[in-house]
Amino acid sequence: QLTGWRLDEIKGKEWFATFLPERDRDRIRALFHTATHDTPTRGNVSPILTRAGGEREIEWHDQMLRDADGRVTSLLAVGIDVTDRRRTERALRESETRLRTIIESEPECVKLLDANCTLLDMNPSGLRMIAADSLDQVRGLNTLDLLDSNHRQMFRDGVAAVFRGESTQQIFQVVALDGQRHWMEQHAVPMWDSEQPGRVKQMLAVTRDISERKRAEAREEAHMSRLKRLSQFSLMLSGDSSAVFERVVRMMGELFEVKVVCLSEIAGMELRFRAVYVNGQVVANAGGCPLGITPCATVEETKDLRVFDH
Repeated sequence: QLTGWRLDEIKGKEWFATFLPERDRDRIRALFHTATHDTPTRGNVSPILTRAGGEREIEWHDQMLRDADGRVTSLLAVGIDVTDRRRTERALRESETRLRTIIESEPECVKLLDANCTLLDMNPSGLRMIAADSLDQVRGLNTLDLLDSNHRQMFRDGVAAVFRGESTQQIFQVVALDGQRHWMEQHAVPMWDSEQPGRVKQMLAVTRDISERKRAEAREEAHMSRLKRLSQFSLMLSGDSSAVFERVVRMMGELFEVKVVCLSEIAGMELRFRAVYVNGQVVANAGGCPLGITPCATVEETKDLRVFDH
């Protein structure tokens, strides 16, 4: 049935010439001679030809048969058709190769963890993110050691959720091997055990570096805070003048993140410092100096607004 031949058509014919592809005949003859020297061969896989000209892959188990005097009389060969199994194995290997190629070329970090947060595998992009020279350098490392201490419990809880069968999304800060800090956004899913249904074998996570996004968000937040404080500026311009001046210089120093703000009054040929903000401290009525030695003299003369470097 396997070869398509009837026994009476092939009985007595030479096995090698009839059933083996020409490319394999010398190799199989050598195996045959090994078996005839009382060395059983087991698990050898080789193709045979069918009557229609096709090929089937056969896994052979050979044993010599002897007569009562111990003389070799024949070779008993039991062959198992493994064509479909081998085809499946090849397809699986090709699929794994394609998947590995995709993962290794992925610009985001792709990693596998066990239930204890131990790193099992990581693609080249992920290794670069944590400043690792190779996978061997970090394989087996507990990933909690790479996290900011404030985020470790959250990360541990997320891993536990994945091993309960859930998908998670988390944002945390990583401290790379070179000491650099990076904000990361991670999406993680369970990888189920094919041999034990219902059991999560590993956690698959895709992580991207969002440090620049976090910096942009911080800049935007600071900008909005400045706008909010500017909108409150008019509320500060009432009440005792000295108190108003002190509030204004403090707000301007904090708003524009500068070290010194000076609110001055021109009185004749003198410049009087009504309020001065220096590194977080405010001094009211901080003295004065001759107007002529300051940039304000030019401003007073031309009535123009000028910007000076110092």
